[in-house]
Amino acid sequence: MISRRTTLAGIGAGLLMPGLLGRASAAPSPIAVPITIDDRVLVACGINGAGPYFFMIDTGGTMSLIDNALASDLKLATFAAARIRGVGGAANTAVYRAHRLSIGGELDLADVAFNGIDGGGLGKDVRGTLAAGTVTGYDSVLDFDAGEWRIYPRGFGDLPGFTPVESTLAHDGNGAARIFVTVTVDGQPFRCMLDTGSPAEIVLYPEAARRTRYWDDPSVNYAPIRGRGIGGKDAIGRVVRAQAAAIGPITFDRPLVRLDGGARGQRSSDGIVGLPLIRQFNLAVDVDKRRVQVQPNHAPRFREAAPTSGLWVDRDGARLVVADVGRGSPAAKAGIVSGDVIGNATYGALMKALGSGAGANVTLTIIHDGQQRRATIALADYL
Repeated sequence: MISRRTTLAGIGAGLLMPGLLGRASAAPSPIAVPITIDDRVLVACGINGAGPYFFMIDTGGTMSLIDNALASDLKLATFAAARIRGVGGAANTAVYRAHRLSIGGELDLADVAFNGIDGGGLGKDVRGTLAAGTVTGYDSVLDFDAGEWRIYPRGFGDLPGFTPVESTLAHDGNGAARIFVTVTVDGQPFRCMLDTGSPAEIVLYPEAARRTRYWDDPSVNYAPIRGRGIGGKDAIGRVVRAQAAAIGPITFDRPLVRLDGGARGQRSSDGIVGLPLIRQFNLAVDVDKRRVQVQPNHAPRFREAAPTSGLWVDRDGARLVVADVGRGSPAAKAGIVSGDVIGNATYGALMKALGSGAGANVTLTIIHDGQQRRATIALADYL
């Protein structure tokens, strides 16, 4: 077990072990931390001697998070307040102090800070996140074949089977280095962040989305989507199907691409590559060279689920209002349009019905300009 002290400000900014623990440690061989991979990368963590609890490794996060309910149960001290930003905007949060954090039974840290978040958005059984500095603070490998995160205290040197790709480790001003790579989508290059916390295959931010043909081309089918997370809900975007994408030698067949519908100005990258694609290769972080290397792996393909209705519904008090209808979708073929009201249904029952999968029929009561009619959506894989 390796012990290192961290600064409270460090982990709040996303650095798990500042000062490059691996370079400072005398440990001669890699430290292997077991990870569990489903639709997230999870690691077991003990806090102040309690636990273990599942935390998610989130390479897109600039700060580590903890469920407010868990922080309360553990009686963690609050020593500061912070403002954090997510897909829906900004939110205020408490900053908690944990005297001891044990990660996977292999790493032991003292005086760790976490930003509080209501845990419902983290996923079932997940009590917090470990931010980008977890894997960018020292030479390490996320090995999805072996199910482990390996830390190389003296650097990993040459890694047989790994190929360097066009990439960088970049800070955004708060001390957290995140991973950016060039990904080509249907032959067009984009600078994207690798985000293990994202369930999307590829997301393109507004300016990058508008540089593609996907948004305006009337021949391209799309499904509407609205992200939710810290700060509330995002603007309505679109999901389209690309023919191919690639990161260096790693290729991906027919990925889904989410087009951000917001208008918030250009960010530090063109978008993100999420876990469904990241888990298809093993990822090595080279701190000195500020780049990453990739290796094809044998992990089973996990595809992002494609929408089958093309219908996006928002709640307006007790009313269910159609916010958007996808081009070429079953909902469009059923004659449903934006602004229609869905009657005689609860939100939960509607979402369950629309999630029935291709081949199912969903019959709805539609109210348009005060007139009521019945419409049947034949769910289909239309993207």
